[in-house]
Amino acid sequence: AERALPRVAARKAGGTSEVRRLRVSCSQNGGAGGADLVQQAIEKCRAAVEENPENEEAWFYLGVMSQESGKIPEALAAFQAAVKLNPTREAAFLNMGCILEAQGQTGAALQAFLGALKANAKSSDAYALLARLMDRGGKRDAARQ
Repeated sequence: AERALPRVAARKAGGTSEVRRLRVSCSQNGGAGGADLVQQAIEKCRAAVEENPENEEAWFYLGVMSQESGKIPEALAAFQAAVKLNPTREAAFLNMGCILEAQGQTGAALQAFLGALKANAKSSDAYALLARLMDRGGKRDAARQ
């Protein structure tokens, strides 16, 4: 059974007004209407990255919305593009780490969480996710430190 992925980006994301507006509408409406809004946001993000492949914010939001809709491979690729363009995008590293952890890619998840800490050494989310990862990996003593 697949574990639910944490939605770190939901509270960390700033961003373009149109995609942000659609994201807020998605969370308020839920159901089929919400799914339609998520798809609209994905399409807007895809169009933005096609127009400008250097648009880190569009890549990030493509990751957020793809993750929201369960398109995990697309979400992972988008977060990877976002951190390549902006290695200080903490939330992209965190979401990427959560996806990789859920896929059983512990080493890659660890690297993503460490990337989040490099972006923000005071990230309580990164420390919590690292501790959880270590705890699940049998390194309980190290996780408690």
